[in-house]
Amino acid sequence: MKKNRIFGALSAAALLLAGACSNDMINSGSQNEDNVVNNEDGVFLAVHFDLPSAKETRSYTTENGSNSGTEVGHDYENTVKRSFIVLAKTDNTFIAAGECENPEAVGTTGISYRSTAMFTKTELNRFYQNALDSEDKDALSGNYKVNVFVFANPTDGLSDYLNHLTFGDTWVDGVGVYNERETGNVGKIWNENYFLMANSEICTRLLPASIEDWNAHTTAATAFNLSGMNNFGRPNEIDNLTPGNVMVERAAARYDFRDGALDGIDNPDPTYNGFAAQTYHVVRTTENDPLVDVFLGKMSMVNMNKEYYFLRRVSPKGLGNIPGSTENVNNVTILGKELPWYSNDLGQAIGTPGNYVVDAYWDWKAKTPTTGFSAHFNYPFFTEEGIADNPEVATDRWYTSVIKDVLDNGVEDNPDSWNADGKKKSYKTWRYLTEGTIPEVETQQYGITNGIVFKGLMKPARDARLTATGTQGEDGYVPADDEFTQKLLEALKTSEDGNKLHDPILYEFGGHLYCTWEHIRRMAIYLSLTNLKWDSDNNKWDFSINRSTLIYNAVFGTGGFGSVTFSCDQTGELKNADFLKTTGPNMQTLTDIIPEDEASANFKYNAWKTAFPGSDDQVNDDEAAEMVYFNAFRDVAVGKNIKFFQTSYDPQLGGWGYYCYYYYWNRHNDNGDEGIMGPMEFDVVRNNVYKLAVTKIARLGHPRISANDPDKPTPNTPDEKGDVYITVTCTTLPWVVRENEIHF
Repeated sequence: MKKNRIFGALSAAALLLAGACSNDMINSGSQNEDNVVNNEDGVFLAVHFDLPSAKETRSYTTENGSNSGTEVGHDYENTVKRSFIVLAKTDNTFIAAGECENPEAVGTTGISYRSTAMFTKTELNRFYQNALDSEDKDALSGNYKVNVFVFANPTDGLSDYLNHLTFGDTWVDGVGVYNERETGNVGKIWNENYFLMANSEICTRLLPASIEDWNAHTTAATAFNLSGMNNFGRPNEIDNLTPGNVMVERAAARYDFRDGALDGIDNPDPTYNGFAAQTYHVVRTTENDPLVDVFLGKMSMVNMNKEYYFLRRVSPKGLGNIPGSTENVNNVTILGKELPWYSNDLGQAIGTPGNYVVDAYWDWKAKTPTTGFSAHFNYPFFTEEGIADNPEVATDRWYTSVIKDVLDNGVEDNPDSWNADGKKKSYKTWRYLTEGTIPEVETQQYGITNGIVFKGLMKPARDARLTATGTQGEDGYVPADDEFTQKLLEALKTSEDGNKLHDPILYEFGGHLYCTWEHIRRMAIYLSLTNLKWDSDNNKWDFSINRSTLIYNAVFGTGGFGSVTFSCDQTGELKNADFLKTTGPNMQTLTDIIPEDEASANFKYNAWKTAFPGSDDQVNDDEAAEMVYFNAFRDVAVGKNIKFFQTSYDPQLGGWGYYCYYYYWNRHNDNGDEGIMGPMEFDVVRNNVYKLAVTKIARLGHPRISANDPDKPTPNTPDEKGDVYITVTCTTLPWVVRENEIHF
């Protein structure tokens, strides 16, 4: 079956569709000299269609309950201003289509509409000529079966597509194009009061037994009703009332967001900047007191499909119809139901197999691509070189929003139908997006999954300021006990002045945060010391080094550490806090007799600082030359799983500071098993609302510069691994709601 693509915005639809030839015109009136059919050739069909509602949720999920309910949606998401009625044979080949301006809202709920459109008898007669004695004929009544499709609020591209179809065309694989970066609102499938909608299921209805029967339906007032009773009580009675209205669904999905940092906080302190909004305790002291908080300041959507099918479809493995082939080798079902997958405690599928929703890029995604992202996605996560770094604010490659703006200005959701207990917290609508799914389980990878990147800013924890000893300054800041913690808290203050190369670098290793290289260097030595004792005869410390510890190897490799000077009580036990002191009345020095490893991170660091002496905050003139030394040091350290955090500038979040990223890959059907991916787990499916809230952050995120990250993302990184950075709740409502709690 062919795959039809519409590129760009095309002309609006004409009321009567082209395709009639002069030699098969049929009418009860006359034709003019140009052989154009007069109005007498027109007949009318009417159809009632229902917008997504609680009785038509459609989407399914696994037993763990992420399918929370349904949400009727905002009024501007439910309005219909234009529609097309498409008639197709039962094999879905094209018969004809008609357009309706301003469909009439009916019923008391405001989510049902009646569309009436004019068709020509010439168009319909082609069907009758080709349907004799076919499977389209109902043997009992002699009437003809057709499939009825409704497209509400069509884009210009869809209108043009339908207007250029001719009788017998294979058309259901038509694809729309939406390039948000290039076209703005043109081709968008969501606009206020104009959301594209289409059938949520195949709707088979009956047409009259002969073309002559259409003479009773030549006005809008006498339109043949595809959703009701026709000619009641007469010999030619046709009942389309029993199957009823056509059900439609939105072609778009929606993201909502709320501040999950507020969970469990009964009395948030409004005087603390950010604690009660978007802020999480992440790094703690050895006494488990908060030390470093992360403030989530921005969120960016990535990897949104540029193309989407006009009609949803499912298949057993998520593979679609092969372009140009007439054989349905992948068992695609147009408008088939999305069936759930069930799994056991090990994440293994059990019971009757479910299926996959197929997206317009199934063939590309099935190949686990490592290139082609900008051609397929709005806001690609990766560059064509496979790098995830995002440029500065002015050249943002992703779709980025300041979270506070979303919380302050986003439209509040409408949770009445899924919030019966009143315990659901208010979400704000963030944005809409196209459908994006992934074939099979193993293919779910960073490069092709729709996701959200949260940008966090590290801050001194408020509790750390209040509990540390020392004299409180005018800004409420309290000096910490040791100088490296003091440096850390000082460094975390955002400012308008900074330099990413010469501000203090923060290092993370083994879940611990270190401020400056001297900090991690000292801890590597201290944690590797064995048999340490004071030699009073020689007035020095005796020691041995366990060079097999992970932190020692990461910093010093296989060689010695040179020397380290510290301050402590000579007769007392050497403790961590003592060893970190660099000044004091009793200065001691440990000197290693083993030569340093010239391939180690510490040796490379010393080479950098020897070539460019001075304090860390000194800016050198020849930065390009200095970067050669810095990169040599960083590459070795990162290769040993030492994570670098450098400062960068963000004017929307306070200036210079230490920023990190958290990656969240959207969950559609969460299998509840961390580290084990399930079918249809990381997808976006049309007519779903994904309600997001970051409820927990357990560790610092990924460095903003991916070269600083030992765990930097690659296009083939699986969407779910054993390590968990954050927790996100995602409730997936008409709209189907999926409430996702995100835990990082």
